[in-house]
Amino acid sequence: KVRYEISVRALATANNNRALIILAGRLRGADTLQTNINNVAKDVYTVFQRNGYTSDNIYFLATDANLPGYTAAATRDSLHAAISTWAKGKLQTDGVLTLYLVDHGSPDLFYIDELSGQRLTPADLDGWLSELESAVPGIKINVIIEACESGSFISLPNSISKLGRVVITSSDAVNDAKASKDGAYFSDHLLTWLRQGYNLAVGFGEARTVAKSIFALQQAHIDA
Repeated sequence: KVRYEISVRALATANNNRALIILAGRLRGADTLQTNINNVAKDVYTVFQRNGYTSDNIYFLATDANLPGYTAAATRDSLHAAISTWAKGKLQTDGVLTLYLVDHGSPDLFYIDELSGQRLTPADLDGWLSELESAVPGIKINVIIEACESGSFISLPNSISKLGRVVITSSDAVNDAKASKDGAYFSDHLLTWLRQGYNLAVGFGEARTVAKSIFALQQAHIDA
């Protein structure tokens, strides 16, 4: 007979040098797609939790305070504070910040909350991310934007692209990003792959293919 010795040990402590900021925006009061926007944001929250993020490392901005995990109202100031103050306090050298923005968009614009005139431009976002990069050495930043014309955030001359950043947009600079029945085609499939533990590159490739098969003009982009 062969005799085996079995030992049991605890898994290594989860990596807490990472943080997630989610923003679920709003374009208008009576928007048939608001539920879709909120659903995508909720899915982001759930997927990242399943992949080891704690609620303490997630900052959830939204216009609906009843969403699970809600942290604060979606405004320019709260997004700026989340990036430059909250994330700075959470991350140490070589940390990772992921920023997931979901709402309607226009060329060079993301609507944080249009009802109160809250808009985000590439220059705004680039400046706020640069503040964080100056404060946290070696930080790596992932930006995912689910919105129409979101590719304008990586198009010259107003690009947020930079060494150390991975920027994913659900469409190019001039075309729409299509909603699915309950969410958005690109994000639905990106999150499906992330949920299974695949990385952003794999998830992006699969999601891009599906979104383009639904709407040929929707061409997601990744700039890394």
